[in-house]
Amino acid sequence: MLFSFKISKICIFCLPFISLFLLLTCRANANTEINTMPSLAYTERLLLTNPDSAFVLIQELRIKFSGKEHEHSLAICYQQLGRILHNQSAYAQALAFFIKANRIFAKEEDQRPLAQNLNYIGRTYSSARLKEKATGMYEEALKIFQKYADNKGIAQTYSLLGEQYVNRRSSDISYHYQTMALQAYLTIKDSSGIARVYENIGEIYEIRKQYATALDYFKRALSIEQTLNNRAAQIGIINNIGDIYRKTGSLAVAVQTTMEAKNLAEHLKFKRLVLSAYDDLAKTYKLMGNLDSAYYYSECSSKTYHETFKEESSKQINLLQTLFEVEKKDHEVAQLKEEKKVNIILASLTVLVLLLFCLLGLSYYSKQQLKNRDEKIILETQKGYMQIELENKRLQEKSLNEELEIKSKELTTHTLHIIQKNQQLDNLKSQLNAIVKNGKRDQRTAIKEVIDSIDMSNNQDKSWNDFRIIFEKVHQNFFDNLKKHACNLTAADMRLVALLKMNLGSADIATMIGISQDSLRTTKYRLRQKLQIPEGGTLTNFIQQL
Repeated sequence: MLFSFKISKICIFCLPFISLFLLLTCRANANTEINTMPSLAYTERLLLTNPDSAFVLIQELRIKFSGKEHEHSLAICYQQLGRILHNQSAYAQALAFFIKANRIFAKEEDQRPLAQNLNYIGRTYSSARLKEKATGMYEEALKIFQKYADNKGIAQTYSLLGEQYVNRRSSDISYHYQTMALQAYLTIKDSSGIARVYENIGEIYEIRKQYATALDYFKRALSIEQTLNNRAAQIGIINNIGDIYRKTGSLAVAVQTTMEAKNLAEHLKFKRLVLSAYDDLAKTYKLMGNLDSAYYYSECSSKTYHETFKEESSKQINLLQTLFEVEKKDHEVAQLKEEKKVNIILASLTVLVLLLFCLLGLSYYSKQQLKNRDEKIILETQKGYMQIELENKRLQEKSLNEELEIKSKELTTHTLHIIQKNQQLDNLKSQLNAIVKNGKRDQRTAIKEVIDSIDMSNNQDKSWNDFRIIFEKVHQNFFDNLKKHACNLTAADMRLVALLKMNLGSADIATMIGISQDSLRTTKYRLRQKLQIPEGGTLTNFIQQL
């Protein structure tokens, strides 16, 4: 029994040190895990090329940088998340992350990261068209950079201030700030910054319509970017040079220059810059009188715009959907901080009170188990709701497709009925002419029977109004779009356009509206004039594109 008592005393004495060793081991493992994570420099490079992947990696880094010893890195994570959301036009959410970063940077001795973050906040306000707030942020950042004599930060802030005034009335103020930015960049020999300022100054001279000077600055900027092999920056500059050539009447050179920007943007898959090039090509070809090419690039621009809008909207929705997870992880980070404090206290108390440590450990474990179980239930419930919602949307889409197919069949049936009706009326008309020619006594009676037959045929149909109702359900907003091209169309014109939209042949159309094919050709010609269809375009193609 004495031996057992001694063993118990040894265990009680050693257990606190064992617990402390395990605690330190866990902390060491956590630090090792942080070191194996992707670096912030890597996510910085990934921001522009693959923002979705950067967003996911930064979330992982935020959890690892939850301790006080990593607050600066955590602030950079917040800042990078804000920049991603800003680029996706989610300005309110971006601002929230920038403000979180600001709170951490404001506590640091070196205030230059704070100044840089203030510039990001200013850009967000500027994008949201809150110019006064943006200017306030820039001025506050400028004071900090001047305090540290940070020429790069000063130059960047002057350039951002200048961009606030890029318009006809305030071009002098913008030029003042851009020249100050240029002087600062020249001092530190920052070629990339110098190129950006040259481009900004070129835009100012373009606004002033001093095209020769604007072209000179654009060419300077392009030369620097080509030396730096910054192909992404070259696209916008080349496009600006093409604008200058177009505005000065050098249309052939403008087309060649803008085409170069388009090809480079397509190669680098920058759809927004491709869209800008398409717009400029359409404008230039229009000035050259080449309407076919102008129309082609205008259509390319429209198609690219819709594709870009759809992709960016999808990305923005996906990012906003993950913000719920971001807030959840923020809560987890805060909880981890509290848990670390509790662990330190528990480690100290373990040396004095072993029993209390064990009880608290068991309590904490039970709490975690309960929390994990609750979270699992919540996640499973949310997953079930999402599956139900997706199934409902699928059924709605199926129902709409079936309804559209039924309406299409109704329209086809209705059209065939009208064709058959008009053919019957033609036959009855031929019978009437034959009766008149024969001159029989019972001519009146026979004619009366034919008229009754015509009336019966008319009663079997709901008229063209029913046809139009069914047609508009299948081809929604068709007639509204048609009236945008010509507001003087008659009911007969609208009827002919609807039949052409259905791809009916000339013989069937002539039968339906009760005229000869020669008259139909004349009617089509008049309709073409009312719609002002240009040379080279066909009436059928024009209607099918509406």
